[in-house]
Amino acid sequence: MKLFRPILDTACLALLAVGCVTQKKYEQVVDSFPPLSPGEGRIFFYRESSLHGAGSGAPVELNNQFVGSEWDDFFFYVDRPAGNYVLSSPSGATKKYNISFTLEAGETKYFNFKWKFAAFGLNAEPSLQDKDSAMRVLSRCLYNPNATQRFHDHPPGM
Repeated sequence: MKLFRPILDTACLALLAVGCVTQKKYEQVVDSFPPLSPGEGRIFFYRESSLHGAGSGAPVELNNQFVGSEWDDFFFYVDRPAGNYVLSSPSGATKKYNISFTLEAGETKYFNFKWKFAAFGLNAEPSLQDKDSAMRVLSRCLYNPNATQRFHDHPPGM
């Protein structure tokens, strides 16, 4: 039994290291994203690092359907048919932020999340960003391909 614990600890550290090494920045992965299908647009979700909400992920919903989780210094994207959408982040105890927008075919939208103080905790507030503003932050963020999986309840790479 004494031998089992060091082996388990080593295996966990190795998995953690592999997870951290495989995380790639926006510039390293953007060219590998598939082209948009006809009639679809692309939506990026990201959050830059902050002291508020660090280590906390928040669910991201489009039209009340879970599409992913956002984390500090990570991003993910989804492709969706052109149409009208409501983006929400039901993360806080007191408020659910909603943003209505229209996604055109071939268009790309960028949403940044920031933690805001509320009466009983923190809430992740999304905001629509222009491409230039988004690229300044996305260039520092790591791609999280697992963000769209509901079991993703811990920071990427862990």
